[in-house]
Amino acid sequence: MTHDAAVADSFAHQLVTSVRDRAYATIRDFDGLEDDDGFVISLKTSIYTNEREPIPRVTSDHSRVFNDYSVKTGKGKSQSKHRFRIVCFYDDKGNKLRVATNLSALSAEDLADLYKARWQIELFHRFLNQQLNRKKRIPPFTNVLQSQ
Repeated sequence: MTHDAAVADSFAHQLVTSVRDRAYATIRDFDGLEDDDGFVISLKTSIYTNEREPIPRVTSDHSRVFNDYSVKTGKGKSQSKHRFRIVCFYDDKGNKLRVATNLSALSAEDLADLYKARWQIELFHRFLNQQLNRKKRIPPFTNVLQSQ
């Protein structure tokens, strides 16, 4: 079985937007991702951000987004060379989430929705594994019909 991170890296430099969980984001990864076509990655709470510059946006009373800014990740010698956009929002359960991205053309609300869609795919795979009574998890990029 191939780990999701290895599969995600194989899509690099294609015309795709990579939407990843925080398990695949380390500070040294961010500068390498800067050259990708697009990425949206949930940030670990331990990832330090500094040099915050607010990104102006139109706000709505119904928006789940509560912050949108540009930052460098890390500090000291392990600080990123590039700046990244951070969007902070509430999920459906009221939990605070932070995602880092290099996509500047999308609204903060669209980025929050994009990350939410990624989570729906995870839930779908969990559902499949439960319904098929699989002891081994079906990897997200596996053709489910072939695994039967």
